[in-house]
Amino acid sequence: MSQTLRVLVLIAHLKYNLSAMGESWQYELVSDAEGRMPVLQWRGTTDLAVEDLAAGPSKDDRSALDDAADFLMEELAAGPKPMTVVERDAQARGHSMRTVDRAKRRLNIASKRTAKGWIWALPKS
Repeated sequence: MSQTLRVLVLIAHLKYNLSAMGESWQYELVSDAEGRMPVLQWRGTTDLAVEDLAAGPSKDDRSALDDAADFLMEELAAGPKPMTVVERDAQARGHSMRTVDRAKRRLNIASKRTAKGWIWALPKS
């Protein structure tokens, strides 16, 4: 059975007492054939710094996710709603759909396909 190996590698400038801060570089370790040595492929530079890599998710990311989760709890408190209505209301409140989808997974919100489209509902207690 053939598997593809893909590993993204970042090289970041850690200490710069005597020089300007350098750019971080991205490489990808790729092997597309079983038994073959992986190849290091250049992927360009990135704005990520050592601090970004060590810090984990930012407080802003967590608060956006928490806000989206709170929105979904309020939106679905009265019962199931069509996904299109939830999406429209989320965007009207400034939530990105990617964040709303992450909040949906976090809350285990059920999606059910009907003849009229998808319906979202809070999980049963």
